[in-house]
Amino acid sequence: LQDNDAAALQNLEHLMTEFFSPETTNERKRTIERSFQEFAAQIDSWRPCLHFLSSTNNHYVSMFALSTLETTIGRRWPILPWEDRALTRSTLYTLSLERGVAPFVRNKVVKLVVDIARHDWPHFYPDFYSNILQLLSHKHTRLLGLIYLRTASEELATPREDLPIQRKNELFRFLSAQVPLTLDSLTSDDQSIDQSLAEEVVSQTLDACKFAKTNQLYKAPLQPAAIVIDLIEVHSQLLASLQAWCHWIANRPEKTKESLCQRCIDSCILALDYTTFCDNPPPANLIHSATHLFQSITAILKPVLWDEPTFRNLISMVTYPFFKPDTIKVLRRALVNAIVLPHGDGSIRERLLSTMISTLSTPLGLEGQPVPSESTITVVPLTQLLEDCSASSTTIKKILHSCLGSTINRTLELLPYMIRCQSVCEILLSFLHSVFSVLQQQLGPEFTQNAVQGMLHIYTRENISAGPALDQLLEILILVVSAPSSAFKAFVPSVTNLCLGQVWPAVGNDLSAYPDTTLVLLKLFYSILMHRWQYFYNTSILRTLGHADEEESVEHKEELVAILEAFGQALLQPDVNIFRQSLQSLEQLNIRWRLYQRAIFKVHLLERFLMALFTVLFQQSHNLLADEIATAIHSLASVNIAWFFGHFLPTFLASCEGVDDMQKATLLGNFDKSTDQPTLTRSVLQLISDLRCYQFCRPG
Repeated sequence: LQDNDAAALQNLEHLMTEFFSPETTNERKRTIERSFQEFAAQIDSWRPCLHFLSSTNNHYVSMFALSTLETTIGRRWPILPWEDRALTRSTLYTLSLERGVAPFVRNKVVKLVVDIARHDWPHFYPDFYSNILQLLSHKHTRLLGLIYLRTASEELATPREDLPIQRKNELFRFLSAQVPLTLDSLTSDDQSIDQSLAEEVVSQTLDACKFAKTNQLYKAPLQPAAIVIDLIEVHSQLLASLQAWCHWIANRPEKTKESLCQRCIDSCILALDYTTFCDNPPPANLIHSATHLFQSITAILKPVLWDEPTFRNLISMVTYPFFKPDTIKVLRRALVNAIVLPHGDGSIRERLLSTMISTLSTPLGLEGQPVPSESTITVVPLTQLLEDCSASSTTIKKILHSCLGSTINRTLELLPYMIRCQSVCEILLSFLHSVFSVLQQQLGPEFTQNAVQGMLHIYTRENISAGPALDQLLEILILVVSAPSSAFKAFVPSVTNLCLGQVWPAVGNDLSAYPDTTLVLLKLFYSILMHRWQYFYNTSILRTLGHADEEESVEHKEELVAILEAFGQALLQPDVNIFRQSLQSLEQLNIRWRLYQRAIFKVHLLERFLMALFTVLFQQSHNLLADEIATAIHSLASVNIAWFFGHFLPTFLASCEGVDDMQKATLLGNFDKSTDQPTLTRSVLQLISDLRCYQFCRPG
């Protein structure tokens, strides 16, 4: 390997071929490997490597030369003469521009150029980044520019540990300064690229979908069967890919938009049509992709499909053979979109929506008819329909209310008969919850009062058991109690009576055993206090928001105390969600109504709540909420800060076992008596930490 460059290259290629030959013995390979190592260790080994790179087509030789150069750049670059560094840099960059270079070799060359930039840019290699931007600006070199950009981002933004921190910071600063120019280069041609390619991509995708549908590739008689499976997957992915183009199609000129939209509809709706008219429907994944595309079309492009026979057939079907439940849900959402979103005649829209709702209401029967069997009752599709229309205009909601009127009445009619069947009762109440949530304004106070009064009457005379059905009822009551209308304040006595007299006894013995019901019940208690405060404190707003009066009269005192004690019991629960719900509710009520300042709270509950929060902090059962707990302690302590320092803290420490009097005195003495929130919360957390330390370190 010591001869002139040409001979050395020939010798190196021969040794490389021999080294990687399967016939070469291990001993011979070790000998050749030693020769390579001896050559690479020579101080000027980089020079012939430049010749090797520009003169060989052997990938093994190229990678060996690049590895040798990598060692030189990494270890000896700063001491190389300026001319040698310039020659190496120029040779490598020129090599990266050549088209015939193998991708893995080119990537390695790019890596070495960037390694040089780690040392020299911008002081001794000023055109490094401008070269990248120039590559990005030309169509034929854009890919190479992206490779350079990616490599530079990886190697310069977060360089390895072989650079001093000052150089790392310098590289990061210079690279950050190039970000605006880089983004301009990357995005400058986006618009023209989109316009020139997008329509062609969409059109060819639609052609492929049409071909797959026309030739029914999903049941093509091909062997092996795996080919057909792959064709089905390709067809499904083609349909799915069109979803992403719907937004682009929506911004095309009207004529182009209409043409592409119609072709998209043909691609998916005919796939759905197979399930109605064919004995051999498409596979489930193909139907699912077609349904998702249909949903995107109706939501984004909003075509008028009202006269399409297939569309009318789909909205009048009770069930969809061969559809999976998830697919049915997407299809019904698409059908609702197609009815409510396009511009058109309101009477036709109402007729179509009425047809769909009547179809979905069939399992309930009509008002006055015999009660159907429990197994046939379902209103889940109607619940979904309501939720899909929750953001619709008032006009649409009026139409929806008109179409759903008899169905709502039928549901209320069936409810007493299904009260003991948890699953059916939950479905019916879930539907009614959606009705009150979406159509509250359209229902009106009178209907709402009658409906809720009926539900309260049903549940008041029954033995309540916790479960999803009860949760739905409580959610409905939250909506009613929170409604701004004063017409609903008459419900507060009935609601509190139901909650305290029946619901709370059903869950109060073990709140964590019924976490969902407990959470909803706490939300309802919160809504009662937040929105119907005057039920307990029937005073003027100005007086309520002013200084709390010790002699202020409280109406329904027992109920108020019972609700607040429920929040207190929730603070003792191991379930973090129940604890968080209670803590946040109390804090919000204090902000809104100065709850902690009320005489009833200070007398009956203040010390108990503080003790509960200190205990939770000490036990570390809800460590993730430690800061929130400490903040709540500050709010409670601020009611009477002198009492907190002089009475509560000594009382709390006196109740702690395993701490002697001297340690208690130390803890009290170290407690910062500042009353600002940051200091007090920090002092509370420090007290608890020191207390745990004392107990942990006690003898025995």
